[in-house]
Amino acid sequence: TSLVIQPISNLYTYFVPSTIAIERGITYEEAAQEFFAQEGFRSIDQITLHNGSKYKELSLEELQKHPLGIFLSAGMTFWTFFTHDSYATILENFGRIPLTYEHPPFSTLLSNPGEAISFGLGLLTKPEGVALGGRALWIIISALFFLGAYLYWRKEGASSHFFLMIGVVAYFALTTVIVGYGANGRFRVPVDPIILIFAVFALETIFSKGTHALKRVV
Repeated sequence: TSLVIQPISNLYTYFVPSTIAIERGITYEEAAQEFFAQEGFRSIDQITLHNGSKYKELSLEELQKHPLGIFLSAGMTFWTFFTHDSYATILENFGRIPLTYEHPPFSTLLSNPGEAISFGLGLLTKPEGVALGGRALWIIISALFFLGAYLYWRKEGASSHFFLMIGVVAYFALTTVIVGYGANGRFRVPVDPIILIFAVFALETIFSKGTHALKRVV
């Protein structure tokens, strides 16, 4: 028997609507409203340890109808785990900048690149541009993390502490998948130090090789 209900709550309220939304090209809100209406679901508080098995079965039953949505949503959430900056959420919680999207940004980038680019350029002229800058920063950090992990493995080999660090990051990334469109930077916070360590290692290696190459030229 499970002692916590959050995995089932996330599965039912976030992951299932996310798979439906991304597969059908509609917003999360539209998909959630349609899916929740089937059981008269109104609030996440309705899911308890007592009835959790019911909502788990309903979730798995619905997911079987959307294999493509599962794949796309899982891939998107894995990407979001590493790249989400949370700056927009922080600003919104402070009541400063309410950001809304007619479509999920990732879906819009695929379905209408022009609209997505126009939206991004529009943010640059507003305070909300900090969110766009934060996203770009974390994309760079994430790329450096993967590069750093690869370079460290090439240099030091497959040591136990290397697998431990990579395993912890992988655990948090994969368990976040069921959050779907609800994923944000706070899910990455426990492993941020590990991500930054490998990112710094990548930068150090790049600068070190660049310095050596420059010295040889000079």
